[in-house]
Amino acid sequence: MLGEELRRNLQWNQVLLSQMYNAPKGAPREFAVLRALKKDHPGHMLVFTDVGLHDNLKTKTILMYMKKLLEETKTLGDTDILFMTPYIPGLQKSPSFTGQTEKRTIEFANFFRRFSKNMNISFLDPTELVRPLVSVDGTHYTNGLNEAIVDIISNYILKAS
Repeated sequence: MLGEELRRNLQWNQVLLSQMYNAPKGAPREFAVLRALKKDHPGHMLVFTDVGLHDNLKTKTILMYMKKLLEETKTLGDTDILFMTPYIPGLQKSPSFTGQTEKRTIEFANFFRRFSKNMNISFLDPTELVRPLVSVDGTHYTNGLNEAIVDIISNYILKAS
């Protein structure tokens, strides 16, 4: 039941992200969405983020984003962050993605595990979930993995409440 509600909310959030919001200069548009969500749904909020892969695991870039996100959540108040690292690449991953190797993905995860711990951010590393799985393209997995991630996040929410 909670998993289905979480899926609906994630879909709703994707619709919000597709609309234009006025974000402060230099701040990602997503921050305006967070403010809108907080205004429309006051109370405790959990921000789930899984950035990194589309920036080729560039630690400095993601670190700047995470610091801005942390500042934004502090401004919002009563808001926590759950950071999930990108999946390790599967066997079908094209070798042309030199910035997204298993070694780099694990180094990225280890860096942000330490960062998250120091900043009191919850951390989810899906490495062991995907290690035995086969991916069509080395990056995208089946809905079964998505459902497992939703179950993990749902349990996190239930334990936190």
